[in-house]
Amino acid sequence: AGFETYLVGNPPYVGSTYQTDEQKEDMTHVFSPIARTYKNLDYVACWVAIATDYVRRHGGKAAFVTTNSICQGEQVQMLWPIVFGAGLEIGFARQAFKWKNNAAKNAGVTCIIVCVRPKSNDPKFLIDASHKRLVRNVSPYLIEMDNIIVEKRSRPLANVEKMEWGNKPSDGGFLILTPMERDALIQAHPEAERFLRRYFGTKEFIDGVVRWCIWVEDSDYDEANAIAGLRVRFEKVRAFRADSTAAETRVYSHVGHRFRQIQDYGKDALLITSTSSENRDYIPAGFLGSDVIISNLAYAVYDAPSYLFSIVSSKMHLAWARTIGGQLETRIRYTNTLVYNTFPIPDLSVNQKTALQERGWAIIEARENHPGMTISELYDPKSMPDDLRQAHDELDGVVEGIYRGRRFRDDAERLEHLFRLYVARTRKAAA
Repeated sequence: AGFETYLVGNPPYVGSTYQTDEQKEDMTHVFSPIARTYKNLDYVACWVAIATDYVRRHGGKAAFVTTNSICQGEQVQMLWPIVFGAGLEIGFARQAFKWKNNAAKNAGVTCIIVCVRPKSNDPKFLIDASHKRLVRNVSPYLIEMDNIIVEKRSRPLANVEKMEWGNKPSDGGFLILTPMERDALIQAHPEAERFLRRYFGTKEFIDGVVRWCIWVEDSDYDEANAIAGLRVRFEKVRAFRADSTAAETRVYSHVGHRFRQIQDYGKDALLITSTSSENRDYIPAGFLGSDVIISNLAYAVYDAPSYLFSIVSSKMHLAWARTIGGQLETRIRYTNTLVYNTFPIPDLSVNQKTALQERGWAIIEARENHPGMTISELYDPKSMPDDLRQAHDELDGVVEGIYRGRRFRDDAERLEHLFRLYVARTRKAAA
């Protein structure tokens, strides 16, 4: 008679930022012989890698309840080639769900369950909160798809403008002002007003939070430093940077009047938020004027054509971002290198760009029909105005018509089409 052996354990749920020195040594021990990049993997990936090696050598199956991050974002391209390269496949997966325990300090993480096994013709399943589906294959993104892995790109795959990370202050908060702090500074030093600009990151754009920043060109430093209210802040920035544990920040300890990392500014820009609620049907994006400074907590395309707003505001783009970008808990995480630069866009004719522009401006107009509502309120599914919803639906009709001539039934169809186009475009780019 045969027998079965079960090994049961509880790997720690620890992301790379929170790993102890001992855990980092474990990561090096497990991954350095088999992977070039692995340091951003969650600690639980060690168990997946060890199980992969065991199953490859001895057979059997391994299943883990694990953080959903190992099947999202950059971790996919670090971990899953190891699994597939060992001749294994995903036998079944439970898609993302919230898990919490009864302990005093509730874990409250977003989990998946994923099974690895040797390749076979046995049935494969995807499971969600209410259904268990027989599928032809379970991809590393836990959708029914071939084992295609999307890799970061330094430049866009499509023929579109570059998207940049915003400007990083690394200032201890001394270059950033609340409206009250701004008003007090101007009241005491009216001449300081010309050195203040509106400051936008994701929270400011979505929730309507008003913040300002001190923005001084090197050529204006002497004039700005002569203002006592600014000079004291510059001194505090220098002190903060000098005491920083980050070597790249300490290098700028002699500079107190400027952000540590400046990407671009002084131009009209399309802002795209770096995170967004999973409940929204669209990625929040919008145009800002040339007098605004965009922070490192958002992304920007400077001098962006208006049709590009329509592309990033579509359900096609949301489906890609939700699947490829990874998540913070269940919130959608957006990045330029992994989401925007990899997003496949068909070559657009002049007429198609014009149609996209018209639908995009209709969305902007619909937003402006509801003054006082924040982006968060406008895009809450429970309070989204009917005219805004209709404007987005009409945009989706145009976008999806460009991709395949008719509407898609659901995200599964959108992703299948996008992955096919991604493969074709990456092959063309490589050639």
